[in-house]
Amino acid sequence: MNPPKKNILFYKLLLTIGSACGVFLSLFLMKTEQFGFCSIKTDPLLGAYWKCFIGNHGDLYSLGETLFVLSITLLFVSFLVTFVSHVVFNSWLRFAAWWIPLSIILIVITPETGNSWMPLYFIGKGTVTVLMASLFTIISLILIAWKTFAVRKTS
Repeated sequence: MNPPKKNILFYKLLLTIGSACGVFLSLFLMKTEQFGFCSIKTDPLLGAYWKCFIGNHGDLYSLGETLFVLSITLLFVSFLVTFVSHVVFNSWLRFAAWWIPLSIILIVITPETGNSWMPLYFIGKGTVTVLMASLFTIISLILIAWKTFAVRKTS
């Protein structure tokens, strides 16, 4: 999983560009009506409804929100790892390689809305997205700081 030392800059750049593309894609999905991919149609029986070329407007918007939270978090962390050594980057990359797929799986299997009888225990897709993104950021910051100080101490 550790990229060669000479390709570290390429991987850091790829991470930043990929997360920036995720942010732009999420903004596109949340604004499909402004780009002409979804429009409001009226029907005498159904009333007003969204008509989209692909998918349902609500599903596209929900996907865009989820992707935005994950991408903006990854973009923030990618700026931080740009300035760290290859040892710290490799440690963070090993962490991110299992955390991001785990987050995606948990977000996908979580229902859109919680069906709890107590609003205190409501867990929906948005809650899981924000929780996983927040934990990813916090753990990444701790890991980067800890590994940076450990590398400096040994050298």
